[in-house]
Amino acid sequence: MKRKTIFIIIGIFLLPIVLRTVWYYRGIYRPSKDLQVPDFVGLSILEPELSTPFVSEQIQTNGHTTVVFDQAHSNQYLISEIEAMVNDLLWQDTEVVTLTEDKDLSEALKSASAFVSIAPTKNFSDQEVQTVQSFVERGGRLLVIADPTRSTSEYISSRAESVQVANKLLEPYHLAFRNDYAYNIDHHEGNFRNVFLSPKVSDDLTKKIDEVVFYAARTISSYETSLIGGDENTLSSLTDTGGNLSLAALAGDNVLAIGDFTFLTSPYFQVADNFQFITNINRFLISGERQRTFADFPYFFSSPVGVYLTNGISLDNDLLQSLDSLKAVYTVKDLPLDIVENDNGDQNLIVLGLIPPNTELEPYLVGLNIQFGIQVLPTATLQITPAPTDEGIEEVAAETTPTASPALVRSNEIYIAGLGQIPHGEYSFFLLKEEENRTILIILADNQNEVIDMLDMLASGDISNCYTEGNIALCKQNNQGWKPTSIPVVTSQEVDDTTPTATSESQ
Repeated sequence: MKRKTIFIIIGIFLLPIVLRTVWYYRGIYRPSKDLQVPDFVGLSILEPELSTPFVSEQIQTNGHTTVVFDQAHSNQYLISEIEAMVNDLLWQDTEVVTLTEDKDLSEALKSASAFVSIAPTKNFSDQEVQTVQSFVERGGRLLVIADPTRSTSEYISSRAESVQVANKLLEPYHLAFRNDYAYNIDHHEGNFRNVFLSPKVSDDLTKKIDEVVFYAARTISSYETSLIGGDENTLSSLTDTGGNLSLAALAGDNVLAIGDFTFLTSPYFQVADNFQFITNINRFLISGERQRTFADFPYFFSSPVGVYLTNGISLDNDLLQSLDSLKAVYTVKDLPLDIVENDNGDQNLIVLGLIPPNTELEPYLVGLNIQFGIQVLPTATLQITPAPTDEGIEEVAAETTPTASPALVRSNEIYIAGLGQIPHGEYSFFLLKEEENRTILIILADNQNEVIDMLDMLASGDISNCYTEGNIALCKQNNQGWKPTSIPVVTSQEVDDTTPTATSESQ
């Protein structure tokens, strides 16, 4: 009886094992004699052609060039990652500056040729957007790069926020990044998000380029020029549609948007024509024609500067000290400053003179819409109209109408177009003049001491205490030094006291 019980217990224990074995294992494995394996030897993966980085040809610029790289808006990159780009800029004798959170954007752009913002994730203020827009309007170049792999996190919301930040900077130029990535399942470089792209237009930015490779790049919505894009099989992850998608676009002559960052980094910059594209981008950044305004104060120049002393200005110790201070400011930007005896017509100049200007200064004031001394103004005169009466023709005075009859204002006043007459003796002036191949800054004051004060203001880099109107800055002085100048008080136009009289003609 005991033995039977033991067998039953053993059977109950083994039964699940037997059932599992029968259910899951339907026989003994016998390896096939004709085992099929992938043809690893014959397997080929499409790979782009590698290019060896080359020493780019140096280009001629209008003088000292500076490129400012944005790192003040939680930008998701390091300067060390774009070594190929930076090294080429340095080879072009370009100063590379990084904008950090403790620096002011408007100050950084005063002497800049271009502003580059890569993968920003912190919002630009409205004032910063206006500063960049003003910089572009003055001929500065702007490059904005957004990349779907360069967000604060991998969350969808973070990627969307990074697109919105970049698009706020691009909004004035009718460019916008889409919150997507481009892909191509038919023709790609090892991964469907590594897309082959080709130029869409012939441009300096696409010069010598046959093909580039972008890695997980955003597409761009643009009403402007599409520079580089994919074929009909390159699609957007946002809609799974495509055809002529743009991944690099140009607005006007000065704003460039690119949807990929990875192609700038190592080793990807060596793929296809990526390095050629990088050198083309650098030339774009440093070849703009900057128009200098008082927003650039005191960095109006990009090449050596001469100081020209006109009649009435003597080279004394005080003037030399002021010039030494100014020279130190420009030396930081690699801009030599020296006193010159003659104007050769090619060099940038700071011209020092006294009010009223003498004949030596008159050529420099041409085109500046400012006059010193007598100004001819239109006045009102009476018009005489004959009227019939019972006894014949009688002359009647009509309403006063303006004519071109001249009247003289006081000779000790200054006339500025758009402002009117400015009292003489209350203001000193900065006058900024752009010529075809140089920039001229004219400093005018009533005496040499005030000229020296103006030079000190120039060296300080602060013109907030002056009123600017176009290419003219008016700076008022009191006994305590320079004080803020609001809109100048303009005197009324003063006409002759001569009373017009009617002269009669009889018929």
